[in-house]
Amino acid sequence: MVTEQKNEDHIQELQEEQKENNYMGKSRKRNIKYEDTNISKKDEKKLKTGTWVLAKFVTKKSEKHFVGKVITIKGTIPEVKFVRKVKESKCNSGVVFTYPRVDDVCTIRHLDDILLILPDPNISRRGQIVFNNINLSKYNLQ
Repeated sequence: MVTEQKNEDHIQELQEEQKENNYMGKSRKRNIKYEDTNISKKDEKKLKTGTWVLAKFVTKKSEKHFVGKVITIKGTIPEVKFVRKVKESKCNSGVVFTYPRVDDVCTIRHLDDILLILPDPNISRRGQIVFNNINLSKYNLQ
C-alpha cells in the first residue's frame, strides 16, 4: 500500500510537470508557416510519389538531415524511404547515397520537416544515387 501511494504521488508529480510544460490538454497540431521553410505552398503540390526530398530530424542535441524518396502520400502526409550518404566516395561530381540494407521508411507528419525538394538524381550502374550540381554542404547529412 505504501508503494502504491508512492507510485500515485509520482504519477501526479509527472502530470503536474507536464501541465506546466504545456504538454497536456492541448492539441499537438502545428501550424505550418511556409515562410520559415524552403518548401512553399506551391511546392507542397509538387510533392508527389517519386519526389526526392531533404528532411530534417531534430534530436535533443543536434539536427540531422536525410535524403529520401517519397513512396506514398496519404492526404498531405508523405511516407519517405531514406538513403544513406556514402562516406568515402570516389565520385567527384556530386554527393553519393545508397540504400541501407534494412529499409529506412518514415512517415513525415509535419511538412516543415521537409526542407528541400531535390532534383532527380543520377543512378550509377551499382545502384548508387548521385546528386550532381546541388550544394548540400551546409546540411548535416547522414
